[in-house]
Amino acid sequence: MRPIHLLVPFLASLSALPAQLAGTYTVNPTWPASSTNFATLFDATTALAAQGVAGAVEFLLYDDAGPFNEAAPFTTANTGGLWAPNTAVLTMTSWVGASPSNRITWKPAPGERPVFDATGRAMGVFWGGADYVTLQGIEIRNAPFDGVSLYAESTHGVAFDPTIDGCTVHDCGGTAVTVYGNSSYPVNTLVQNCTFWRCQLTNSGAFNGTGRFGYVCTRRSTNTRIVHNTFVADTLANGTICVIGAYPSGTTEQPYAEISNNVIVKSASAASPVIRINGVTGSTFLVPPVCDSNCFFDTSGGPFAQWGAGGTTVATTLFDWQTNALRDLASLAADPQFRDGANRDYHLAGNSPCIAGSTIAAGVAVDRDGQTRTVPEDLGADEFTAGTWAVLGTGCAGSGPAPQLGCDEPFLGNPSFGLYTDTGLPGSISVLFGALAPALPPLPFGNCTIYLDTSSAVGLAVGLAGATGVTSVAFTLPANPAFVNLQLDYQALVLDAAAPLGFVLSNGLDVVFSF
Repeated sequence: MRPIHLLVPFLASLSALPAQLAGTYTVNPTWPASSTNFATLFDATTALAAQGVAGAVEFLLYDDAGPFNEAAPFTTANTGGLWAPNTAVLTMTSWVGASPSNRITWKPAPGERPVFDATGRAMGVFWGGADYVTLQGIEIRNAPFDGVSLYAESTHGVAFDPTIDGCTVHDCGGTAVTVYGNSSYPVNTLVQNCTFWRCQLTNSGAFNGTGRFGYVCTRRSTNTRIVHNTFVADTLANGTICVIGAYPSGTTEQPYAEISNNVIVKSASAASPVIRINGVTGSTFLVPPVCDSNCFFDTSGGPFAQWGAGGTTVATTLFDWQTNALRDLASLAADPQFRDGANRDYHLAGNSPCIAGSTIAAGVAVDRDGQTRTVPEDLGADEFTAGTWAVLGTGCAGSGPAPQLGCDEPFLGNPSFGLYTDTGLPGSISVLFGALAPALPPLPFGNCTIYLDTSSAVGLAVGLAGATGVTSVAFTLPANPAFVNLQLDYQALVLDAAAPLGFVLSNGLDVVFSF
């Protein structure tokens, strides 16, 4: 029997070990670091590596300090400046305890709009072999190479069950998403509800002709699914680039398990196809087994697809692809009719042919905004809502610019309907007001204008602007049919001691809620 005096210090040492992570944590650089708040993404990943997980973990990200621009190093055997510097805003790895039930999720806190700005880093996100991880609702921009890289090699492992959901990736030198395996393949990658634009600006970096030549590209992957995304391919570095690409390395490799319910708009590089699959002679899978219910709109005049051995078979049009590859038989060749594409608003307008355009249930329950999808589902990242909003007038300037008030999608059932006041003044205090109707006519008030019906106006929330000068507040909207066509109006008051009134007012918003 072991002497008890030896067991006591052993048990004491166990109790001193940090607990495995489970539950909800925050990442907010403006709050003190604590057991539940991490000052940086790197601090959070360090804790995951040191402690592992004992249950599902959510990291809620805040935008209070502005965009995340960390430089977390990643490991690669491909040295020599191929992706120099070898850093990403978020670098992950395999974490002990991760499993289907112990999933790790990075997502915005309610009412927040976190941005990963990869300026001066190689990648926005380097997955690094992390298993059972979801990246949700993050804007990723300015990566010299790839927005999200699932490049896999023995030095850092291979990702299993990675999910990229509702992210926006833009202004990247290479791909929006790369799924690339070496000795082992990334398995079950799911890309859904995302919006991609202005990628492949340079097509620079390693393997840019084998696994990084599309907005989304795969090489040596298993069961990759690309569903319910919106692609706006308005930049393509050269004629070898495409929107969705694959470069299988073996005869049994499946380039994609599914490409469905996407909206793909292409306006650049007439020499570039929408789809390019550089197959292998004798391949079992020359094209994805499921490829349908997509909407294509190519104004560049390029070929529709290249596939087969070496990608030498050409389909000039969607009809050629349907006839020869027997794919996309129920897909559309049509303008998707975005609400305001010129200003990067890629929600569907009421006249969009993509509304109820799906013939395939892809298992995506909600859209990029958290709106429940209804059958038949809408194509692309957005499920159409009849809810609307209109800007009323303009704000008045004080010591800074006139504050601007904006909002999220006003659909009933929105779990986090956000209202955002861009004050232009970090640290400023805003008061959000709501009313049952607009002021008719608007009421002049000093050098400002009141846009709310004063008889029904009430104060709703007070907020403090972060480093970017933005204040946000979020409400849960009930999914109640009784509130269809409910109209509410909003306006913000921002304290400003240098303004004539001691405060300034934003524009108004006239919002009508619906499904």
